[in-house]
Amino acid sequence: MSPAARDVVRRCKPYAAALAGLGAALGLIYGATGEPPWLTAPGLGLLAAAASAAVFLLGLALLRALLSLGWPPLAVARTVLDEALRMRIAVVFILMLLALLTLLPLTLDPGSPLRYRVQSFLSFSLGAAETLLCLMTIFLACGTLCDEIADRRIYTIATKPIGRGAYLLGKWLGLLLLNLLLLAVTGLSIFGFARLLAVQPALDAEDAAAVQEQILTARRTVRPAPPEGLDAEIERRLAEIAEKDPEFLAEQGRGRLARQVGHQALLNARSLSPHQRVSFTFENLGEAARSAGELQLRFKFRASKATDDGKLALRMALNGREQLVRPSIDTFTSGSFRPEPSMRRANSS
Repeated sequence: MSPAARDVVRRCKPYAAALAGLGAALGLIYGATGEPPWLTAPGLGLLAAAASAAVFLLGLALLRALLSLGWPPLAVARTVLDEALRMRIAVVFILMLLALLTLLPLTLDPGSPLRYRVQSFLSFSLGAAETLLCLMTIFLACGTLCDEIADRRIYTIATKPIGRGAYLLGKWLGLLLLNLLLLAVTGLSIFGFARLLAVQPALDAEDAAAVQEQILTARRTVRPAPPEGLDAEIERRLAEIAEKDPEFLAEQGRGRLARQVGHQALLNARSLSPHQRVSFTFENLGEAARSAGELQLRFKFRASKATDDGKLALRMALNGREQLVRPSIDTFTSGSFRPEPSMRRANSS
């Protein structure tokens, strides 16, 4: 066997051993459950971990190929990727990350509402991934430089035609690309497991609707349109300040003072006294209205004087429908509703 063929066999041995171990584990699961492994939770978790590891290795190979250009910082970045696999601490963090994303869905209580399971998985997986990636970056960034100094490899690097700035740039670029790769793999894994959890049976129709319309839904915030005449009111107040105290206006700056005056004018326009009626208009809701999606109104009231029960009593009219609401003071209150057919027709034109 030629040296090149022996080198290929040596490189393929770990992957062959991993595939053999995966096949043996799937066979044990099939023997224990009598069902195809991809229909069971343990088998699905193993297949997901194997797919994540394969995507990571493929992405690592692509990054190494892109970093094979002749620019010196790219060569340093490539050595950082190689060191990430040689250093045990980096490999441990990568394996912990893949294992966590695989095992976390198995620890959720199947009897709990589906929305709680999906929300718990998203919260814990995102938090754990952030923590592990931060720790891995710190250990790898410190270890890759300290090891080169301790092993005296830095002296060999110092003889190369590369400056200190380019050397540090290559180290930073390697860490950046490694984190981007791990973030991509982590994001795909979390997305896949979240979608698998979302198709599991829910407790009732309300539970299923909460998963699709609240948890797995991207939101865009739209604030009420500013009241008419706000710009004119700001200019009027700035003119009064310029007439009465021009030194104060010069000291504070017109732009900064305009923001302060505008903020106070907006608060005054949105303040309510007893038995007063104020209208709030929300614009740019055409996409949600056309798609018949669910809208969520979120608001918080502040009061100059506290009430006995900490709540306010007011009547709110939404799309012509008036109802009595009792929101708590200094606490966000939210409610969901669907656009009226007239709104959808008006926004489709």
